[in-house]
Amino acid sequence: MTTGSLHPYLDNKDVYLCLTDKKELSSGRPRRNGNTGGGGGRFNRFAPRNYSYAMNCGICHETKVSAFKEPTKTMLLMEGNLGPNDYSGQVGPRGFGGVAESLSLRHKGYGNLLFSDIHVEKMDGDAYRKASRKKRFWLPRNLPADAMARRAFSGLED
Repeated sequence: MTTGSLHPYLDNKDVYLCLTDKKELSSGRPRRNGNTGGGGGRFNRFAPRNYSYAMNCGICHETKVSAFKEPTKTMLLMEGNLGPNDYSGQVGPRGFGGVAESLSLRHKGYGNLLFSDIHVEKMDGDAYRKASRKKRFWLPRNLPADAMARRAFSGLED
């Protein structure tokens, strides 16, 4: 986490962990909504997770925001419903490599999302489900060439 490109600007790893998430993690209670990811242990670690915000897996190979078709609609980071030991750092649509697919609704039924144009939105479960069914929510450009990614994103609405 401290070797990432954001850390020099933030200079404090505590900001990566939402205080409400920190409280939930220390309680040992299970997550309440949707797939918590983890890919059958593929991304799990023995240490508790120390971050709350996960990157959209659809942008991992598309880093030039100026080339995004609709940055106001493409999610960059969100408070994913991550498992307690999930170190994937990713969220994605249903069926994408075992990553978490749902928004954590830990703030009075809402979760926070950062979009690629750097605006933040809070969404409830219904708004998130509606937005996350769209290709542009996950993909900054066209469908990826990778076969697994194409399958995961092909069921989304235009």
